[in-house]
Amino acid sequence: MAASPVAPRADLRSLADAARYTSRNDLAERSLVALRQRFSGSGQSAAAAFLLGRTYESSGQLAAAQRWYETYYSESPDGEFAAEALAGKMRAVATSRGSSAAKPIALEYLSRYPKGVHVKTARKIAGLD
Repeated sequence: MAASPVAPRADLRSLADAARYTSRNDLAERSLVALRQRFSGSGQSAAAAFLLGRTYESSGQLAAAQRWYETYYSESPDGEFAAEALAGKMRAVATSRGSSAAKPIALEYLSRYPKGVHVKTARKIAGLD
């Protein structure tokens, strides 16, 4: 019996990216989950958590988006997507539970990333503008 082929890390990431860009969220999710399972503890595994957050946020599944953004942020608090993960969590919470629930996240964003891309949104959610 021949072994079933296992996609390398780069192939899984490329497949997930292509699926996301063509709105094939089901395929993107499967690819990203496989990436996390096969390469647990790696930088690509953490990045997959962030991309799962983006995938769920884009499809309006805000609770799932929030969980994946939190997963990324806990696994890689200073990683390449940390600011974006915190901003994504802030957006998901603000949209699903309101600005008052998202205010602590907005204040954390402003504290950590005072010149970040999402400062204007964070200030608005925090009630500073």
